[in-house]
Amino acid sequence: MTAKGQRVHRGSIRTATVVAALLVTAGCTGKGDANPPATSRTSAPVISQPAATPTPSTKISVPASMSPAETKAVGNAIEAYKQWVAAYDVLRRSGGKNVKPLQEFATQTTLASGQQAAALYATKGWHSIGSIEIREVRIERVSMAIDLDKDVLPEVALATCVDASNVDVLDPGGSSVITTRERVYTEQVWVRYFPPAKFPQVGRGANHWLVGQNRNQQVEEC
Repeated sequence: MTAKGQRVHRGSIRTATVVAALLVTAGCTGKGDANPPATSRTSAPVISQPAATPTPSTKISVPASMSPAETKAVGNAIEAYKQWVAAYDVLRRSGGKNVKPLQEFATQTTLASGQQAAALYATKGWHSIGSIEIREVRIERVSMAIDLDKDVLPEVALATCVDASNVDVLDPGGSSVITTRERVYTEQVWVRYFPPAKFPQVGRGANHWLVGQNRNQQVEEC
C-alpha cells in the first residue's frame, strides 16, 4: 500500500504521551514472535473529532489465486486482526481495566505493549470514546511453511489503513487530552498461526492465528 501525504508528528511532550497510549500496536519484537522483520518503526494514530459522514465499509484485497489452505489462513488472519483492533478499543474505553479480550488475539510481546497502554490509562484516569475504523486490508504475503524446531510458523502479512477519527480520549473531568488532529495511519501487520500444543501460553486467537507484530505510519488519507 502506498502511503499518501506522509507527515511527521512534532507534538508537545504531553501529546507524545497521549500518542503512545493510542498505539493500536507497539511494533516490537520478542521471543514469542517467530521470525520477525529485522527492523520495525512505529508511529501512532492521532485522534480527531468524530467525522460528519459515516465511515465506509472495509475494503479487502486478496491475491487472485490461492490454495484452499491459503484461503483459510487469510480468513483467519483478517479475523484475528479485526478482533485485535476491537480489543484495543475495549482496553481504552475501559480506562485500561479490561485487557482480557486482547489476551486472546495478541502474542506475548504485543500483549505486553497493550498492558503498558492499560497501565498508562489507569494511572492517568483516562478513557476513550468511539471506535477505530479499519478502512482497507490488503494481503501482501501468505506463507504456509512450518518448522517448529526452527520457530518457522505459517504467516500472513497484511497492509491495512485505519481511521481513528471517531475516537477521543478523555481525562477524569471529561475533557479531551488530544491536542493534535491528524487521524489516519497505515499498518504493516504480521499474523501467525501458533499451534496450541507448542504455544499453550498464548490466546486462542482466530483458530490460533494471532497478531504478533506490526509497524505503522501516519498518513493524510487511505
